[in-house]
Amino acid sequence: MKLTKRLLFQIVLSFTATLSLHAQKVDSLLGIYSERFQPEKLHIHFDKAVYNASDTIWFKAYILTGTEPSAVSTNFYADWFDENGKNYQRQNVNFGS
Repeated sequence: MKLTKRLLFQIVLSFTATLSLHAQKVDSLLGIYSERFQPEKLHIHFDKAVYNASDTIWFKAYILTGTEPSAVSTNFYADWFDENGKNYQRQNVNFGS
């Protein structure tokens, strides 16, 4: 009986150690991936919070990778919709050099 419990304990311990090592490998791979391939984030600043029908909408858009401008994406696409959900204008802004 003691031999069975001891054997079972060793099997569970080995299994747990294997899972722990695998998890550490996955964590380190995710760390390397996040350093090399940082996600792009889009930041948009508008000049007003609310617009009337005849107002001109002024905005600035930034595409960043980490804290630097993105070297991958150079286009920003904006679709403008009316209050009924109908797309009335599509705009393309090129950030390329």
